[in-house]
Amino acid sequence: MDTESTNFLISVLFAKAIQWGVPQLILAVLTTIAAWRHRSVGMWLLAIAAILTLAVSLWLAFLIRHSGGSPRDYRMVSYPNFLALLISIGGWAALAFKHNSKKRDDS
Repeated sequence: MDTESTNFLISVLFAKAIQWGVPQLILAVLTTIAAWRHRSVGMWLLAIAAILTLAVSLWLAFLIRHSGGSPRDYRMVSYPNFLALLISIGGWAALAFKHNSKKRDDS
């Protein structure tokens, strides 16, 4: 196998991994584990947004593969993506403005 065909094979594998939502799956698993460990509302919101993004990615891959996708189908995919954006903004805001209940000793 020469270098050109190896590069082509690697690029096809990366494209398929992205098409089927492998990065979204990794992100959903990691944020869920982090939310479980830290028990933070902001982390749970980010985990929900990551899971929603994974579901949308799989839905989009299904549309492309099976139905060819009409413009109406692709518009329907944009609504959950926008909802995931709003949920993740809320999660980041909750994390940014979280107050630590631990008292700090300044002495």
